Amino acid sequence: MSDVTGSSRTGRHDLVVGLLIGLHAHKNRGYGDAWRCRGELLSIFTNLARKYDRLVVALDEGIRSADERLPDTAGDLCVYTGKYLTWLAEEHPDAFDAVSRGASSEDCSDAGGPDALAHVLLALEFDGAAEADLCWAGLKRAFVPLEVGLMAQAECEGAERLGWEEKVRLAWGVAASSAALLAAFSDEEPDAWGAWRAEVEALG
Repeated sequence: MSDVTGSSRTGRHDLVVGLLIGLHAHKNRGYGDAWRCRGELLSIFTNLARKYDRLVVALDEGIRSADERLPDTAGDLCVYTGKYLTWLAEEHPDAFDAVSRGASSEDCSDAGGPDALAHVLLALEFDGAAEADLCWAGLKRAFVPLEVGLMAQAECEGAERLGWEEKVRLAWGVAASSAALLAAFSDEEPDAWGAWRAEVEALG
């Protein structure tokens, strides 16, 4: 892998995606079906919300966690959202295919095994040179309506829900923006980024 410093936008994009694929390949043995075993709301979205809330505390409230670096949080959010997309591709392939570009439900379905997440990550489109503030704003624009829709779904069975195509669209937005935020941290949080990258690369 080439170094981030002085790399092109494409190079930084590819570096981030490669690191995320490596991170997931190592962690996947420990995931099993735990990330989805209680369904969309209780398992899948809970994981996304936990990581998003950590970013809110750090980036909006200025309170840094002593036990998790910002690149770790952004990377985990991207992976969890990518896994949500593999679930959507499996459970609602028509909606997935209607929205997704450069990725098919057949390739991205969780039924296909661990490689499905790699297909999702490789299809992410994001600016690897964007500033963290812009990436964070984009992440919030995708996450907040997804959260509002899913919380309404949880609170009242008859509540208006997000359509499946809209869920797919917003999930792609969260995944791409969190990957862009991770890339931005290579400039704006260089020590934390370097430590995160070294740990991921050491996983093999």
